[in-house]
Amino acid sequence: MNEELTLNLGTLLSLLVLAAALLVAVRGVRWGARLLPVSSSTRSTLLEAIPLVEICLGALYLLLAVERIFRGSPLFGGVAVVGVLFFGLWLGGETLRDVVAGVMLRAGGSVSLGDRVRVHGLEGRVSELGYRVVTLDLGGGDESLVPYSQLSRHAIVRTPHVFGAHRHVFRLPLAADPDRVRQMVLLSHWSSVSRPPILEVREGPDGPGLEVTVFALDPDQGPAIEGFVRRHSRSPS
Repeated sequence: MNEELTLNLGTLLSLLVLAAALLVAVRGVRWGARLLPVSSSTRSTLLEAIPLVEICLGALYLLLAVERIFRGSPLFGGVAVVGVLFFGLWLGGETLRDVVAGVMLRAGGSVSLGDRVRVHGLEGRVSELGYRVVTLDLGGGDESLVPYSQLSRHAIVRTPHVFGAHRHVFRLPLAADPDRVRQMVLLSHWSSVSRPPILEVREGPDGPGLEVTVFALDPDQGPAIEGFVRRHSRSPS
């Protein structure tokens, strides 16, 4: 068989130049995404998508390099291409699983912006749906980035977000009368009529207490409902 590698100095230089150009382009995209005059959520989505683009560009570059190097040896070239594909799947398999799981979860309506979810020991509000991860707002400025593939492997406890109903959570002493608290919440003119309050006894830093979840018509009026309830939740003597 007259099969030989066609790698020469010109081929090697062209591959090195292409690799350098791709590296500079990706770094430039990252730098540009941070400077774009867009919202923080859009910028975060763009930055999150860049690793997936890098994987695709890397795979295309490797396939091109294999084709150039093994142009005179189809047999070894085919084996090399298969090897590159398997290596790419191994390297980016988790990322691809996250992307596919995210498409399926969002298409099926399993998670939506504003939903309150509890999954695998975490509980928070869905503040962002990215390509690979869902961002949960845990409260107090903390966030958790949960990959979609992990989200799809565990049972999800979800409280769907209702348009015009904004969640606000506060705690009352365990001795508070739940019926009275519920009544006061519904008497507040800022409370949503479509979402009744949720009352649960839960442990906290200062011991068990009554956790009250209310749904306000305006995102800034949750504290107003809380203040109204605190002032009037004591049972009349």
